[in-house]
Amino acid sequence: MPSSTSRRSVRAALVALIGVVVLAVGAACTTTVVGQASYANGIKKTAPQSNLEIKGSDGGKIDKLVANSLSDIFAYWKGKFEKDFGKKWKPISGGIYSYTPDQSEKIPCIGSAKSGADNAYYCPSGDLIAYDRDFLKKLADQYGDFIVPLILAHEYGHAIQDEIGDTGNKSIVVETQADCYAGVFVNAATKGTPHFSVTTKDLDSVLAGYLLFRDEPGGSASQAGSHGSGFDRVSAFQEGYVDGTQACLKNFNDKRTFTETPYTSPNDAANKGNAPYSSIGGIGTDEFNLYFDEVLSKKNKKWNEIKSKQFDGNSASCDGKKQKQLIFLCTSDDTVYYAGTDLAKKAYENFGDYAVVQLMGIEYADAALNVLGNKAKGKDRLTKQICLTGTYAGDAFRRTAEGQATLAGNTLSAGDLDEAVAVLLGIGSSNVVLDTHEMTAFDRINAFRKGVLSSINTGPDIDSCLK
Repeated sequence: MPSSTSRRSVRAALVALIGVVVLAVGAACTTTVVGQASYANGIKKTAPQSNLEIKGSDGGKIDKLVANSLSDIFAYWKGKFEKDFGKKWKPISGGIYSYTPDQSEKIPCIGSAKSGADNAYYCPSGDLIAYDRDFLKKLADQYGDFIVPLILAHEYGHAIQDEIGDTGNKSIVVETQADCYAGVFVNAATKGTPHFSVTTKDLDSVLAGYLLFRDEPGGSASQAGSHGSGFDRVSAFQEGYVDGTQACLKNFNDKRTFTETPYTSPNDAANKGNAPYSSIGGIGTDEFNLYFDEVLSKKNKKWNEIKSKQFDGNSASCDGKKQKQLIFLCTSDDTVYYAGTDLAKKAYENFGDYAVVQLMGIEYADAALNVLGNKAKGKDRLTKQICLTGTYAGDAFRRTAEGQATLAGNTLSAGDLDEAVAVLLGIGSSNVVLDTHEMTAFDRINAFRKGVLSSINTGPDIDSCLK
């Protein structure tokens, strides 16, 4: 997405969202795409159509949706610009352009319409926004209409940067700051704008959109044109959504830590960062036993080793009682039980090895809360569990970046944090995988983000999760 010529394919995210369906319902592998009827809606059906001019428009649904989106985005920032930035708001002077790749007419700032396929962009030199309407239609059909204002809110983030000045020289800083500004607008859309009324469930689809536009794992944050890992982009969006405009202004510069990193070795790249499936259960068990033993010993708490055991089928027992979830901690025998075929194998195949580690970590974190004597229940407890897994991931990332191994002798691979984000999204809203306590994927990922960022630079900070 964004500056002037960069493009993003929809294929990688399609695979990820297929995985979301698999984990949410516990079904067999499928190629069904989530239907737009219930996905990323957030559109006010009775709102009057905006009269914003779209140059090159065919008068169709997408151009109308774009007009409504930008009309709301412009109105929101017009009302906030002077207060948030100390400058008077100026409308985009170069206009809004709709095009298709097969048209003969040239498009601004790029030239050939074909070279602008599968793209939407802000052009600083022309102070304009342009988009391939076929591309936006494809995305809206697959992921829901609200992905269109999401994309345009990001593009307008670049217009804001052009007006007030970028905060860094790295492409990844510019792109993720625009993600942050998009988060600010989406927060406003949850409260209601003239054309949109976004629900908490819609936010889960918004995050799926950011996984869609991530860079492929194995790149580098210092590369020209880098947009960020899935974690980087989701984190930036949530930062704007939760903390507002000032966070976008102050927290994005060339000193910011990003998680987009190259693979650690040629073998790591060949395996796309994945260890063999047969080894994942042991890796998760070793990692979390050693991690929680270390962090809890600093609080003068004794950690007793927690075993793990894979089971067949879609149910297992704890203390003689059959359990409903596909992964759970059984305190009577200090064991984390998890379904092999119905959970771990699917998470591994659809997302990667760290998805399995992340799911295991949630249950090991439950045991850690028991050791700490923490009495939190329901959603509050799950929030703390996921946050604690984030502190482990942040520390593992720090160690890997410094050339160290984790306590269990492993390293974090490129894309591992993206896999954690994807599986937290993929759990869905049902209680099939674990008891979600009606916690949205947005809140789950936000808890993970909090834990990661608290520990990524200075080491484990579990206190940040216990407040």
